[in-house]
Amino acid sequence: MSDCPSREDYRKEKRLEEVAVVGAGPGGLAFALAMARQGRPPVIIEKESSDFRSGAGIQVTPNGAAVLKALGISNRLSACC
Repeated sequence: MSDCPSREDYRKEKRLEEVAVVGAGPGGLAFALAMARQGRPPVIIEKESSDFRSGAGIQVTPNGAAVLKALGISNRLSACC
């Protein structure tokens, strides 16, 4: 038998409550929001400072727009862009 804990052991010990999200781009933040809404608090890890400005634009593909709509935040994107 392995010394590694089973999936059930992790759940019992609540080790699966937090979710690490690496990258605070559009995809990472959408995933973090989805996890938070499911009761799994995200821990967002981003290497850039909050005041980083690259001057680059952000393109949202049709599939990405569908995800934002499903999350209920597409109207906020439309309001600012």
